[in-house]
Amino acid sequence: MTNEVGVVTAKKRPLLPRWLKFLLILVGTFFFLAAGAWVLLDIVTRQDLRAALAETRALGWPTEIDGLYPQPIPDEENAALVYEKAFAQQSFFQAYTPLVSQVESLDNWRVLTAEQQALVREALTENAQALALLHQAAQMERCQFDLRYSDGYAMLLPHLSKMRNCVRWERVASMVALADGRTDEALEHWLDSMGMVHHQEGQRILVSELVRLACLSISTETLKVMVQSGQLTDTQLAQATSALRNPDLRRGFADSLKGELTFARGIFTGSFADIKALRGYSGPSDPVELVFGLYSSPFARPWRQQDQATYLMLLKEGIGLAEQPYAAVAKQQRQWQQKVAALEAWRAPLTVMLLPDLTWSSQTVAAGEARRDLARTALALERYRLKQGRYPDALTDLTPDLLPDVPLDPFDGKPLRYANDGTRVVVYS
Repeated sequence: MTNEVGVVTAKKRPLLPRWLKFLLILVGTFFFLAAGAWVLLDIVTRQDLRAALAETRALGWPTEIDGLYPQPIPDEENAALVYEKAFAQQSFFQAYTPLVSQVESLDNWRVLTAEQQALVREALTENAQALALLHQAAQMERCQFDLRYSDGYAMLLPHLSKMRNCVRWERVASMVALADGRTDEALEHWLDSMGMVHHQEGQRILVSELVRLACLSISTETLKVMVQSGQLTDTQLAQATSALRNPDLRRGFADSLKGELTFARGIFTGSFADIKALRGYSGPSDPVELVFGLYSSPFARPWRQQDQATYLMLLKEGIGLAEQPYAAVAKQQRQWQQKVAALEAWRAPLTVMLLPDLTWSSQTVAAGEARRDLARTALALERYRLKQGRYPDALTDLTPDLLPDVPLDPFDGKPLRYANDGTRVVVYS
């Protein structure tokens, strides 16, 4: 190309081809829009999460681990320290045999051979000091095991299995004493088992509450055998009735779900390592591991925030249902469970993993309530029989002297069923 003065100049060539410029502009626009969308999503999901947390805190529920720690108990008033001494002395934790688990009733005891009965008596004698410590602990008002809530779902709870085994051994001791006609001793062992049930209250851990229900089930079955034996006096029956005025199982269940909420918060705000420890690592080729690896990255913050807000919203709704009588909300609980089942795992992966099975847990609690109220009613029936020489025609005859009112069946909200054919009576849920 020649300019006006006749000098030949080179034609300017563009630094980048036109197609490359277009591609860079397109890519830049995409990243700009993606960054804007990410910022917008981050703001929206953060607001949703803050609102969900604010609603939870407004209810007075703990949202941080520190809120789970109870006020400390002086050592001299803490039954847990006495229980620990009993645990350390009990040889039957290491030598627990199926033979002992068979002693659930007088009939079970009577079918054992003389040699087997001698082995059971030997075990009770060998652990007499441990049983005495259990009795001492059960008489104390307050109990607080050393629980490290800060460990979250990794928290160790070795006392739970030990407490359950102790309740089983108290049942064995009750059955042996009852078979020998030592009813005061049989009742004492049963009262100790109920003390252990009460001492597991307030731990705010779902698995602890389920173990407490299992212990209550063992204790009420033991009491049923004792009442059916006809050996208890009115005074002894009154003592047993007093021990059954509590526990408040529904409140304990709801509080344990609030504890689960706090533990889950630790997972939501934790690292990929926390998630792997929760679900178990099955290898680098595990597609779920890849999903959670992406989920734990900084770029997935809006995803995690929305997941946590979803969890808080659903569990808050579930706790509200758990606080009400099962019969009144059974349908709503099933609907809640269906809503959880319909969640897409990729949208709310931790919510799907961490939410409890509310329907099953609530039914377990309702069964515990039924056992407690059936036991109270059975005690009232036996006391009526001792005083009147016969069983009542209807459960309303027990009120208000022996029962404040006829207990309602937790499963349908109607009064407990009662049948009296003149020779035997049955009260059932």
